[in-house]
Amino acid sequence: MHKYSKLNWNAFYGYENKHINDIAVVCGTGQTLLEYKPIPNAIHIGCNSGVFLEKFIFDYYFFNDCKWAGQPLKDKIIKYKPKIQKFLGTFVRDQSFGCSQEMAIKANALWYDCQGPFSILRNGGYFAKNIQNFWFGDGGGSTIFICMQFALFCGFKEINLVGCDITGSKHFTTHNRKSDLSYLLKSWLKFKKFLHEESPEVKINVINPVGLAGFFNDVHQTK
Repeated sequence: MHKYSKLNWNAFYGYENKHINDIAVVCGTGQTLLEYKPIPNAIHIGCNSGVFLEKFIFDYYFFNDCKWAGQPLKDKIIKYKPKIQKFLGTFVRDQSFGCSQEMAIKANALWYDCQGPFSILRNGGYFAKNIQNFWFGDGGGSTIFICMQFALFCGFKEINLVGCDITGSKHFTTHNRKSDLSYLLKSWLKFKKFLHEESPEVKINVINPVGLAGFFNDVHQTK
């Protein structure tokens, strides 16, 4: 059973179907984020080191992997001002991994509950449709799935994915990561199944696809 969350009731009250007539762009932090040409009038949802992006400001911003973040990233998150709202998450199964209430207050962010961390779930996590009443599902092992659950809750009928490259080595910021992100392909398959069961009417586009080529609708922006 999904667990009821008072935090999420406070954080997401009023967001259900708030953007039913809008287009969403959910932004990962892969290198192709720099190649993306912003869609006019779209609602942009960012996460993690996306706070260092200079091309545009996100409308919404999410972060919950505080244990692995360096101080420069934490400082940037606290100061970052999205156009609409910032959200910081805590992992209810091990709060040492997530953001503290103190950090959320400093950041002027709304604080939310997330099921994980993914590392202790052993791929047994879920995704949640009603994030206002229940924990976010940490079934994917990436903050990008937090952003996707939020986008579905907001009622977007078209969601564009940007910077979800799953290359593991290239990043839009100056540092490169050499982590194996192949597990995310399984996570996306799991999310695709969730989407088909819970929100089959939603159209998902992948802009300038790399690792997600062929998963949803591929869109190539001209250079």
